[in-house]
Amino acid sequence: MHNLKLPAYPLPIARHNSGTLNTTLDVDEQSVGFTKLELGSLMMAQGLVSKYNLSSPSDQSVIAKLSVELATEILKEANK
Repeated sequence: MHNLKLPAYPLPIARHNSGTLNTTLDVDEQSVGFTKLELGSLMMAQGLVSKYNLSSPSDQSVIAKLSVELATEILKEANK
């Protein structure tokens, strides 16, 4: 299943008496927030920044690129 661009959170917005659940995907596909790749990349970037003292412009460029590459590979592996 290729899901790098699927939403990370189809947030629940309503639970019906029948037990069914509506999510933000039922209302508008554009209103679901970050994709799995975007959220994973941001979380990895946050971890890298908090662990290492990376503050120069070149450090920030490396963090941005590395975070996306790592998130892509992790999500690809998870899809297997």
